[in-house]
Amino acid sequence: MIDLHIHSSFSDGTFTPTQLVEAAVKKDIKAISLTDHDSVEGNDEFLACSESYDIKAISGLEISAEYTVPSNGNVNGAMHILGYFPFWDKQTEDALGHLEEIRNNRNIRNPKIIRLLQNLGCDITLDEVSEIAGNNVVGRPHIAAVLMRKKYVRDMQEAFGRYLAKGAPAYVSRVLPTPENAIKMILEAGGVPVLAHPVSLRITSEDIFRNILEKLVSYGLQGIEVITASSRWNETQSFLGYAYLYDLVATVGSDFHGNNKPSISLGIKFNGKENAEEDCIEQLIHRARYRSLLKTK
Repeated sequence: MIDLHIHSSFSDGTFTPTQLVEAAVKKDIKAISLTDHDSVEGNDEFLACSESYDIKAISGLEISAEYTVPSNGNVNGAMHILGYFPFWDKQTEDALGHLEEIRNNRNIRNPKIIRLLQNLGCDITLDEVSEIAGNNVVGRPHIAAVLMRKKYVRDMQEAFGRYLAKGAPAYVSRVLPTPENAIKMILEAGGVPVLAHPVSLRITSEDIFRNILEKLVSYGLQGIEVITASSRWNETQSFLGYAYLYDLVATVGSDFHGNNKPSISLGIKFNGKENAEEDCIEQLIHRARYRSLLKTK
């Protein structure tokens, strides 16, 4: 069992990096990756803690990219690009300096959301949200947590559906990098870019999905997440087929957020495929090593 898509309290999760490693060890998970939103601030703690245990820890992140569902503007979709860095060092961290700009765009957006909520009758302040976040990456889940605490909504799902999701009255868009730039940023830092939870693209046409995937591959995409906590059998088989067709690493991850998504547990299995989990990790390491060799030429 492995899990290559988890979030800590450095973005919108509720577990610290140390707690994530310890929880994974208790569940006998063999490999994990910390993939916080637009942030690598938790990776040092994550890697330091993992050294005390028999577990493979891979530094990572998740970047939100500019995206609109093709031919259907009424459907909400999202594109997230995961980046994996098996050879994490200071040089890699420095190469990800553009993340600060992405986080700043998020910081510009948050006060606008708060003002809209206040206009809708919700007694909520940015200070309250920042207190819950406890770090420098404040996001909508933290705003939702304050709405829940103040009894404006029952749960996270209602908070987004009623106020925070795209099309809801307190939704505010933010400036995002293009998919090409997100992938380029990961590659230039020596990482392996992977399309996260492809279902979130909300595409029902196989032709359209293939067109988008081919474009991402032309930018340098190296992998596709084939199994998540909510994956259906037919979806997994389809994405495995695309991984084979385009020579992509097939990765798995729960998208664990701790108490912010209590229905999701740590750890994912590769549906009984023998040695598939080990092969996934080896491919990520191989491709990261290959990218680093290209950079030195």
